[in-house]
Amino acid sequence: MSGSCCRRVRWSVGVVAMCLLVGCASTPESTPTTASQPVEPTAIAVESSTPTAQLKTACEVDALVSLEDFVLGEGVQYRDDSLVIRQVGIDLQWEMNGESGLLYQGTEVPAEEVEERGDGYNVGQVTVNDRWVIFETTDSPWVGEPWQLHAWDRTKPHDGVWQFAAHDPALGPADFPFPKLNGDRVVWNATISEEEAAVMVYDLASRETRELARGLVAWADFADQDTAVWKVYIPGSDDYNMAGVNLATGQPWQQPAEFAPHIRGLSPYSVDEWNWILVYDPGANQEYEDQVAVAWPAGAAEPYEFFRSRVDGYWDDTVGAGEGYFFFIEYEGFDAVSYLLDVQRGIKFRLFDDWLDGEIRNGVLHLHLPPEDKAAGVETLKMLEIPLAEFAAKSC
Repeated sequence: MSGSCCRRVRWSVGVVAMCLLVGCASTPESTPTTASQPVEPTAIAVESSTPTAQLKTACEVDALVSLEDFVLGEGVQYRDDSLVIRQVGIDLQWEMNGESGLLYQGTEVPAEEVEERGDGYNVGQVTVNDRWVIFETTDSPWVGEPWQLHAWDRTKPHDGVWQFAAHDPALGPADFPFPKLNGDRVVWNATISEEEAAVMVYDLASRETRELARGLVAWADFADQDTAVWKVYIPGSDDYNMAGVNLATGQPWQQPAEFAPHIRGLSPYSVDEWNWILVYDPGANQEYEDQVAVAWPAGAAEPYEFFRSRVDGYWDDTVGAGEGYFFFIEYEGFDAVSYLLDVQRGIKFRLFDDWLDGEIRNGVLHLHLPPEDKAAGVETLKMLEIPLAEFAAKSC
């Protein structure tokens, strides 16, 4: 969960995510090893076609929540049945099994940046599974500033946090890493130079780092438990192919041939187990005017459209995708509207007529309402939790 809604506005899909792995914490056990040659992505020709106007469209259902439904979050960044991660002042703290401790000592952001950032500390995205907690920190909220990635084993809470990746300022401005956690692995995008990027993977259990691909690559993600995927830009074009690798076997993954006519512009998002979101963008080389997003459910013969607008949507695939659902922001003029898409059934639920942060985990949609007073920070965030079963019971 992001420490600031305002910060996430800067981290939109319009920014290609890349970074560089440069090392870890000073303790010997936290130093990663770099292994093997990167996988050479196999390209598939992209057909020069625009999204078909004959695609089916998602139906819309009102599932509106009100301001009165939200409760004060008291700085909670993450919560499940046994673990709470909370911001206290500018620090991150953990609470579990009647114990608590310092997870990360934050660095105060200069006062002149607080109004833009929305809070006064430098900890960003926190992502959690049954064993691992990963989060990122930044030197500054501004685009291009150095960042760091950290990990913590929640089954050994007193062992402390270690840093497993960081951007080297000597390489120039940093693009965002957008780390993705899946089991024991993390993938992210690394800036190599102004012209080149790399896809990296880190094994949290073995503390080994590996480069998967290098070149015009971005948007690393997991398609399933073992498969990492990323996009490969076609030089001189706004188009791209997808490539990937099975991390268990080392076998290259290739995009389904059916994807080719539907991949243009921005990023694909893997919701889970081959439920895909594909986003088109009206770039300079494209023949259509609207941004269009389609969903391709697992096993379906073709995708369906769920978003079309001349104003960009906001797609937070870091925590807003999973368990068959996809959380996104749509704009009606200058007004933001928060939606949840049931990918398999093709239903988009209208949640709130304003901006929300949304996270999907353990069968629950977690919503955060931005604070009215930006300077008050995350401690004034209000929260709402909705079981996904409530959406499954609704239909068009």
